[in-house]
Amino acid sequence: MSFSGIFLVIPFLRKRALLQESVECGLGQSAGDVGIFLANNNADPATRAVAQEFSGRYPKWLRLVHEPVQGVCASRNRGLRGTTGRFIAFLDADDFMDPDRLRFQRKVFSSNLGTALVSSW
Repeated sequence: MSFSGIFLVIPFLRKRALLQESVECGLGQSAGDVGIFLANNNADPATRAVAQEFSGRYPKWLRLVHEPVQGVCASRNRGLRGTTGRFIAFLDADDFMDPDRLRFQRKVFSSNLGTALVSSW
């Protein structure tokens, strides 16, 4: 998936309902050009079904891959290897974020040359 905006990497395992809300947070970002990389980390069938539904509905914005090595670090690394955006952000599948988070973080990067990492509270 070639994409030039912000890539949001979301590793997932369980928590079907929370994954749905996390993906919706990514799709609703005010930054506008956010691609989502869902890394399936041996998820249960119900959670995989949610991810597959989103990837079918948003093929331009969402990519779904399987990471067989168990653990969130392996899934995040899989996301890093599969993204092409200039900016990469992480969101756990059971977390949510403010609709302006990625826009604000990109603004900090753009106005502070040499910045390598931006986090938020």
